[in-house]
Amino acid sequence: MLAPDALLREQYRITYVLDQQSEAIIYRAFDSEADRRVLICALPQADGYALGNVAMCATQVVAAQGPHLLALENHFAHDGAYYLVCADPEGQDLERVARGRGSPLPESEVLALVEQLLATLEALHNHTPPLRLTSLTPTDLWVDAAQTLWLTPFALVRTSRHEQASYHAPELNSNNAEASVVSDVYASGAVCYQLLTGWAPPSAAQRAAGVPLNPPRILNAHISTLVEQVVLRALAWEPAQRYAQIAALRQALITVQQLDPPTDGESDTPALAAVAHTSATPATDAPGTDAPAAAAVPLGPPPPAPPPVPRPPSWSVPPPISPPASTTAATTGFQLSNGCLIGIVILLFLIAIVVTLLALWVGLMIVR
Repeated sequence: MLAPDALLREQYRITYVLDQQSEAIIYRAFDSEADRRVLICALPQADGYALGNVAMCATQVVAAQGPHLLALENHFAHDGAYYLVCADPEGQDLERVARGRGSPLPESEVLALVEQLLATLEALHNHTPPLRLTSLTPTDLWVDAAQTLWLTPFALVRTSRHEQASYHAPELNSNNAEASVVSDVYASGAVCYQLLTGWAPPSAAQRAAGVPLNPPRILNAHISTLVEQVVLRALAWEPAQRYAQIAALRQALITVQQLDPPTDGESDTPALAAVAHTSATPATDAPGTDAPAAAAVPLGPPPPAPPPVPRPPSWSVPPPISPPASTTAATTGFQLSNGCLIGIVILLFLIAIVVTLLALWVGLMIVR
């Protein structure tokens, strides 16, 4: 690892380490030639063959373009590692954006940021050859002061993956698994989940071990029901249950915003059906590739959400259940019968008093 103030290739002066993992180290540095800040990703490699593979991938990424993709400005091998350089967007990474305010971001703000990510991914999928998110980390996504979300090119070059990463689809943990359109859908859903709740979803390894994927509304009650359903579908365990294309996920989120769904738990069945039909095409790779098509995504509502965790006591308690109509009628009838009986008893008591008084009067008359 490079120390602070170290000079790399007599051009990049290291400022500090942003993120350190076994497969990559992210630095913030200063480019003395361009007189500006840059981000540098160091990818340690085992041998020259591995360095060559990374160099080949980096060469393809250099030509990539996207509306919010930071260009790969330089790449080179140095002391057993391969270095990638891009401009520093001068903002905050995904982790700090999601939790920096002390509370989740407003839903409208989150959807605007996710839309920028999806637009970039759609452009990368249409690139020749298509480019996927091979390994996404929080330091690969940055939000600047203008609320623009930027994707670094590092996530397109890294080949090694961490099983505990929250953005990796379950199928990517298999040996020799390659990133696909639906794995990028999963990563996008994980990013949206984290921005909406402030917490990254459990990793695929954790979910396989039994850790539940809590519905977003459990962690943030201000999230609309439809947005929650879209996110849960993007995070479906089976690839065939997710949206088939990034464009389908984009359209689902656009539809949700147009419908303006309620947030108080009202029924959204008609709207859910509309969102479900935004992904009627099978999952396929970009035109011009030889990759086989994935299984078609079934129509219909998203897969059911896992059981929610117990709600805090501060949440509102549902109103008591009204008794059945038949029970109410029977109870009312019983009360009326008691009233009649009491009335009859009082009437008999009054009659007895009248008879007694009449008998006394008759007796007095006889005595006289």
